[in-house]
Amino acid sequence: MPSVIGHAPGPPRAAGPIREPRRTAGSPPNHRERRRARPAGRSGQHGAAGLWCARFVLRPTAGARGPRTGGDGKDDEGEHVMTEPTKKESESNLPLVGLGLVLAAAAGVAVGWFWHKGTVKSESPAATQPADKTAGSSATASARGATSIPAGAVPADRAAQPASTAGSGNEPAAGGPCADYGQRVCDAAGEASEKCRTARAAGEMLPAAACEAALAEIGTTLAQIEEAKKSCTELQERLCKDIGEDTESCKMVREQTPRFPPERCQSMLGQYDAVLKDLQRMENRNKPLDPGLATKLATAGEPGAFGPPDAKVVAVEFSAFLCPFCRYMAEAVEAVRDRYKNVVRFVFRQFPLQGHGPNERLAAAATLAAGAQGKFWQMHDLLFANQDKLRENGRAAIEEFAQQIGLDMNAFKAALDNNTFEAAIQADLALGEEAFVDGTPTLFINGKRANVNPRDPASLPAAFDAALTEAGVPIPPANP
Repeated sequence: MPSVIGHAPGPPRAAGPIREPRRTAGSPPNHRERRRARPAGRSGQHGAAGLWCARFVLRPTAGARGPRTGGDGKDDEGEHVMTEPTKKESESNLPLVGLGLVLAAAAGVAVGWFWHKGTVKSESPAATQPADKTAGSSATASARGATSIPAGAVPADRAAQPASTAGSGNEPAAGGPCADYGQRVCDAAGEASEKCRTARAAGEMLPAAACEAALAEIGTTLAQIEEAKKSCTELQERLCKDIGEDTESCKMVREQTPRFPPERCQSMLGQYDAVLKDLQRMENRNKPLDPGLATKLATAGEPGAFGPPDAKVVAVEFSAFLCPFCRYMAEAVEAVRDRYKNVVRFVFRQFPLQGHGPNERLAAAATLAAGAQGKFWQMHDLLFANQDKLRENGRAAIEEFAQQIGLDMNAFKAALDNNTFEAAIQADLALGEEAFVDGTPTLFINGKRANVNPRDPASLPAAFDAALTEAGVPIPPANP
């Protein structure tokens, strides 16, 4: 199973990657807006993570996973890392591909705690989209990969600090009692802890004799550190008791929490209910869909789809028409549609995001109206290929596309005027909620979240091929 513990964006392996600000109707460049966005027209609670467009999302990893939009690295082989972004990072659209729990600290500083599997991605709005698409897309995932930090790298709460090198003044030169004292404190308290930073800073100013005296009493210092670390032990025990000892989330907590500085554990205990809630959501996302729900995603209503209804491999995508990464996914699907149309059932589900404005929801209705005339995919492809025009001109652009593909304009306009497909859009949003969709694009293959990089031409075919092989279905030859 793909691993989720992710915006967005997984198998019951430890936490994984996630998917953007909450699902609102728009979320490209600010991509994961630090605020939680809700699907247009929905008022229900949404998970705390968003994939590429709309909120922080946990993305699962499935099959072939190339550099996940913005993240090069295989989440399946990376380790879970917990990072606490600085205020500066929090305010600069730092979407992390993983669980995003944004909390307001008492001092008013935005603090985020994240458990990640794989890489931590820092995406900036501008990087999210091609140069011709930066304007106007104010709430989508940034180019996942604008900046990627390999698993196990320096956590975000230390990233802002100058790199330390011997003799630079940031830490004592190698060797000597002061360096020795600082290292022993840091080994016990953790490199990211305040005690570690304080010990190293003091070592730069104290004479060697003072450090030798401190080393003679190091036992007292280490005992104090161990006492402070009890908060991390308490955090582990409480979380595992509440989410279950046998869960992947508990395994992740037990692996990672011992490496957290005590201050972080104390902060998390102070926000325990919120931390637990997001971990529980992560755990739910980490599981394959219930068979009944997987069937609903594939068959409910009359969504746009191609491929045989009885195919052994069924892919379901939740997408939004003004989400930049959804455009890349649309291009990836278009590129392989002819190759897999006889062996894969591909279903497109509407997931308009409020942050993208009303034109995105109108576009969703337009594809369904075109689908009623047998031209869903033609409208789908045109809308994604012309996101700027859709964003700027709305209905005028949509009607232009409808004429271009030869629709009955009277019937098409009537469907839009009468909100004929609003109920279908709401139904798709409800299905997304039920499946813990936190952002767009979210792709499920045979009931498991699939982590596909739309910008890698080989990623989607590899995911399909893996599923076909598992199902015992011959893989169709590549397009000439």
